[in-house]
Amino acid sequence: MAKVRDRTGDGTDVNGVLLASSKEQTIMQFLKDNTAGVNLVTGLDRDAVRINDEVYAHSLLLCADRIIAWPVTDVQALTDTDWPPLIATEPEIVILGTGHSLVFPEPHQMRPALENSVGIEVMDTRAACRTYNLLVHEGRRVTAALIFNQVTL
Repeated sequence: MAKVRDRTGDGTDVNGVLLASSKEQTIMQFLKDNTAGVNLVTGLDRDAVRINDEVYAHSLLLCADRIIAWPVTDVQALTDTDWPPLIATEPEIVILGTGHSLVFPEPHQMRPALENSVGIEVMDTRAACRTYNLLVHEGRRVTAALIFNQVTL
């Protein structure tokens, strides 16, 4: 851990910032990477996503421990029947990747997730993949719902 020492002897650092009473304060703590065996996005192109070096060219639900085909091809066409498989993954947050550009679903389209206390963040698929990887590295229960235009189930 990085430490700041009380070099002035008065309980502050050299910039006058008050330090912890132990005369040292933790600035940052580094943790060991614990993502072995976890599904991570390793690549993305216009029509497919690469997860752990396997390519998927269809919409899917991506969790740390599983990948589920999802028959959604357009965020504007989301219906109540599209949400149960996503809710069944028991996420604390859903990252909805809407394709090449950001497209917000209508509020009524997200009702099933919200009624089940599932938070939703909507972004383009590239940003969704980056955010998913970050949250998985933090150990969060996240599901990325990635929408691609073609469905191959």
